[in-house]
Amino acid sequence: MQPKKSRVQGGGWSSDSRGGSSKPTYQPKTTNNTKSNNPAQTIPQPTKQANNQALTTLPNPKQLKFPHLVVHSSQSPYDVYIGRPNPKHTGECKWGNPFKIPQDGDRETVIAKYQNWLLNTPEGQTLLEQAKIELEGKVLGCFCAPLLCHGNVLAELVNQAPAETIPGPLNFKNMKNYSVLCDGCVLVRNAFAIPEQQQMVNEILRYARGQIPGTGSFYVRADAQEITFQEGYADPLIEYSDPTSGILNLRTKARMNVPYSPETSDKSTIAVWDMCHERLNNARLLCPSIPDLAPNVWRLNYYKKKGRIGWHFDRHPKVSMDLQHTVKAPVISVSLGCAGQFDYRPLTPTPNAPSKADDFISLRLESGDLIIFGGPARQLVHRVPNIFPGTSPQGLDLFECGGRLNFGFYEN
Repeated sequence: MQPKKSRVQGGGWSSDSRGGSSKPTYQPKTTNNTKSNNPAQTIPQPTKQANNQALTTLPNPKQLKFPHLVVHSSQSPYDVYIGRPNPKHTGECKWGNPFKIPQDGDRETVIAKYQNWLLNTPEGQTLLEQAKIELEGKVLGCFCAPLLCHGNVLAELVNQAPAETIPGPLNFKNMKNYSVLCDGCVLVRNAFAIPEQQQMVNEILRYARGQIPGTGSFYVRADAQEITFQEGYADPLIEYSDPTSGILNLRTKARMNVPYSPETSDKSTIAVWDMCHERLNNARLLCPSIPDLAPNVWRLNYYKKKGRIGWHFDRHPKVSMDLQHTVKAPVISVSLGCAGQFDYRPLTPTPNAPSKADDFISLRLESGDLIIFGGPARQLVHRVPNIFPGTSPQGLDLFECGGRLNFGFYEN
C-alpha cells in the first residue's frame, strides 16, 4: 500500500526557546516502548540511498517549539520511549534513530539525516504517518536529551499545525514544505494545490493535442519511424506531428519543447510560469546558490505506466559538452498525475564521473511536487525509472493521459 503524503514536508521549524526538565529525582513513568496498541517493531533500517541523503539545515535549538515534549528517559517522566534498545529498554522500538554516532556522522549530521529520511523516503514517510497518530501530544523519552535529539524532529513534525507559518523572511505559507537536498537543489512538497495542478494540466493538453499552431503535439504520424537525435536530445520533429494518430512520439512516453516568452506566449502559459517563479523565489531565499531563471523553453513530458527515462543530466543544447559545467541557470521540474520514482546521484566534480551502481538517492515525487536544481547542482545526474499507476490524486482530471505529466522551464 502506498504511504500517505506527510502533511508536514520540508525543513521548516517554528520558534520559541528550548526548555524541559532534567532533574535526577524523577523516575521514568514507563519503560514500555509505546502506549500504542500496535505491536512493537524493530527500528526501520534505511537503505544506502537514504543513508547518503543530503542534509536539510538544522534549526538552532532556541527555535524549537516543542522542546518540553522530549526528555531524558532516566531523569524525567515520559509517555513513549523513542531511543534504541539498551539494558533498561530491551524490547524492540520502531522510533529509534537508525543513523548512529560516529558511524554516520556527528550529532547534528545524524539528526539531519534522520529528518531527511522521514520526509523524503517512502519508509520514512510511512513511519511519520504512524507517528502523527501515535505520538501527537506525547512526551518522548530518549537518552540524549537535553542535547539536540532525533526526538526533537519527531516532536516538531508531529505537533506542528498544517497551516503554521514560518516566522521571518521565509513567510510563504507552505515554506515548511521546502527542503534542501544538496547545495543548489531544493525539493518542494505539495507545491501546488489541486486547482493549480488542474490549471497546469489543462494548459499542457492544449499543446499535447496540437491545438497551438507551430508547436507540434505528443503524437506522431504512423509512418514516422525515426526520431531525430540532436545534441544528445531525442526531439521529435514538428513536421512528423499528427494529433489524430494516437501514437506517442516516444512510444511509451512523449516529449515536446514549447518556445516560451513573456512577450509572445499565451497568458495561460505565462500564468503557469508565474506560479513556478514564485516557488523559485522562495527556494532561492532558502538556498542562495540557486540563480534566477529567465526561461525561453517549456519542456513537456508524458509517461505512460511503462514510461521511464535513464540516467542523464539536462544538457544545454547550445553549449559544448566540455563547457556544460558553466551552465548555472536552474531547471524547474513539476510532477502532475501519477507518482514517479526520482533517483539522483550525489554531486561529483564532473557530470559524467563514474560512480557505483548503488550510489544514488531515491525519492518518490507525488503530484504537485516541484524540484529545482541550479547553480552548483545544475548538472545533477538523475533518472525516472518507475511510474506508480493509479496514484493520481482525487480531483485531478488528466483526461486522455491518465499517467504522469512532467514539465520543466529551461533557459536554453
